[in-house]
Amino acid sequence: MSAGKLVLAFLASFLTFASAQAVLATDQTDKAAPLTAPATVTAPADAAAPAPAAVTAPADAAATSPAAPAAVSPTAREKFSDAAKKAGLKDTRIAEYLKALDARATQYGLKQDQIDAALDNLRAVLEDSGKNSPFDAGQRLVLVETALHNIALPTEIDQGYHPTCNITPVEGYVASKPPDKDPELIKQVALKGKYMTAEGKEVTPPKKAIMPGRDEKAYDLDKPNVDKRNHSSQVFQMTVVNGTYELGKVQRNGKTLTDVRYIMGPVRKQNIPNGWIDLGEDVLIDGNGNSIIENGEVKSDPGFTVQDNVEASKLVLGYKMPYIDGPSQEVHTYPDGRIETMPWKYDLPTTDRLLEAKKNGNLPMGVPTLGGAHVQTIHDVTVDKSGKTWVLIDNQHGAQGDGWVTLDDLHRAQKEHGFELKPTRKAADRPE
Repeated sequence: MSAGKLVLAFLASFLTFASAQAVLATDQTDKAAPLTAPATVTAPADAAAPAPAAVTAPADAAATSPAAPAAVSPTAREKFSDAAKKAGLKDTRIAEYLKALDARATQYGLKQDQIDAALDNLRAVLEDSGKNSPFDAGQRLVLVETALHNIALPTEIDQGYHPTCNITPVEGYVASKPPDKDPELIKQVALKGKYMTAEGKEVTPPKKAIMPGRDEKAYDLDKPNVDKRNHSSQVFQMTVVNGTYELGKVQRNGKTLTDVRYIMGPVRKQNIPNGWIDLGEDVLIDGNGNSIIENGEVKSDPGFTVQDNVEASKLVLGYKMPYIDGPSQEVHTYPDGRIETMPWKYDLPTTDRLLEAKKNGNLPMGVPTLGGAHVQTIHDVTVDKSGKTWVLIDNQHGAQGDGWVTLDDLHRAQKEHGFELKPTRKAADRPE
C-alpha cells in the first residue's frame, strides 16, 4: 500500500527577549567626507533528516597547523594600523584584536594571503570617502572595528536581543574559516550597499535591514562580549538572510519566496495590565511590505530551516557549512484515511563524528537545542582522561552563557524543549 509522506520539521528560532533597551542616538556626519572619527561615535570612545555523516569543506578550510604557521604580515598590519589610527580608532583595541588574530593564525594555520586580504578589505572601508555608502562615517568606523573583532574572536559573535540564533552559527563559521570572507562582505555592503556572492550573484539587502538597531547602537566597544549584537554581525546576518530569499533559495509548499525580506522596523509592543511587553524590532515582510503573520502573530525570526541556513552559508563560502539537523517527525497518510505519526527523530552527534569534524576543519557547527526552539554553536570538542566527551558551546548571548558542556547534556538539550544548556566549565577551562 503506498503512502504519502509529510515531514514536519521544527524551524529553529529563538524567542525574542522581553527586554526594553535604551536607544542611543547615532551621530550623523557627511557621507562624502573622508572617514575620520566624528566628535561623537555611535559606540563609546575607549557577540528532517539527520545531517550527512561527514561534511567536508575545501582543503584550505581545514583546521590543521602547518609546519610554519602564518601570522599577520607586517605590511598588511602596518597599512591597516596606520589607516585605523588616522581614522581615530582606539589603538589599544585594534592592537588587542590583531594580537588575537595572530594567535588564531598560529593555532589554525590560517593562510597569510587570506589574513592580508581581510585587513585590506577593512582598510578599504577606512580610506573610502563614503560617497556611495548607505552608512555615515561613524557607522563605517564601528563596522570596521566590530568586523575585526569578529574575525579575531569569533567565539564572541552574538545574536543579542534578536531572534537570529539560526543564522548566527553561519556567521561564526565564516568568521572562523577563511578570515577574508566576512570582511569582504562587510566592505562591499559598507561601500555600496550591495554584495556579490561567492556564486557571482549580486544581492541588495534592504536599508531597513542594515541600519543599526537598539543592540547595535548600545553595543559597548570596550565590553564586546556581553549580551548585544554588534553592527558588523547585523550587516552580515541581514545580508545573507535577505540574499538567500532574493536568490530564490527558500521554498515552502512548492513556492519560491523571492519577495520575502527580513528587516528591522519600529519596536513592537504588546499592552498588558500595568504595562507592556517589548516584542522587538525584527520582522519578516512580504513583497508588499506587510508583516508576515504566523499563528496569529507577526513573524519576527528569519523563518529559516536548517537547510536554509546551510544554503545561506554557501552564498558567502561557495560551499555548504556543517550544521546538525533539528528534530523531525514523519506523518504517514494512507488511502483508507488512516494517519500514522512516527516517533521523533534526532540528529545526535557522536563523539567520533564530532572529533572527525574537528579533524577535517568542520567546526564551528550549528546545533539546534531546546528541542529545536534555539540554535547554538559548537566551537570545539575534547575527551577528558575519564573518557567523558565535552563540547564547547556558544550560546550567542554573551560570555555568561558560553563554555563546556558534556555530550550527554547536549543530546538532552537537542531533545527536550525545557532543558537549557548551562556550561559547567568556562570556555578557558578546557577539560583534561
